Amino acid sequence: MSEKEKMNVNTAPAVDTSTGTAEDVEAIMKKYDRESNTRIWEGVPKKVVRYLLAAFAGGIAVSMTVVWFVLGRHSRKTETEKKSEKPVSVAKAVRGNDLRAVRDNVLAWARKAFPDAEVRNLDDVAALADDRAFAGELQKLQKALYSGRGEDYNPAAFMEAFAAADKRRAKRKKGDERLLPGLYE
Repeated sequence: MSEKEKMNVNTAPAVDTSTGTAEDVEAIMKKYDRESNTRIWEGVPKKVVRYLLAAFAGGIAVSMTVVWFVLGRHSRKTETEKKSEKPVSVAKAVRGNDLRAVRDNVLAWARKAFPDAEVRNLDDVAALADDRAFAGELQKLQKALYSGRGEDYNPAAFMEAFAAADKRRAKRKKGDERLLPGLYE
């Protein structure tokens, strides 16, 4: 052999076909997101996943709309019930000597007079009214209601204390036009 032929001898290592070529590895790696190590769907599975996610989002939207509609109807009912509510007549209940009606009407009056407060019982009304005479009359009303002995309860004194507390609340409401009290009051 000549010297030229000796120089052109292929000395590269034999190709190992078990690991695959760089193109094969690149084709496989295209199916995966390298940063998050997740599979990138293609073809039919891609469409199935897309439609499932769209159906899930649509289901959530429909269920939220139904919940909003149901809760919205409920709150609208309560607003119309409030508008059609009979006016509070504490005086009529006192004249009728119906102690439960007096209690219910006083609670209704307090809920209207103090809409931001949660009024559950007559003690809450006494605390909100901030009137000692009215609080005392409310205590007598409770005693007459729940103990069966109503010797201390006087309807005329109750109406007088109620009227004073209502007048005091109305004056306080008119004077509370400022949101914040004065700095040095």
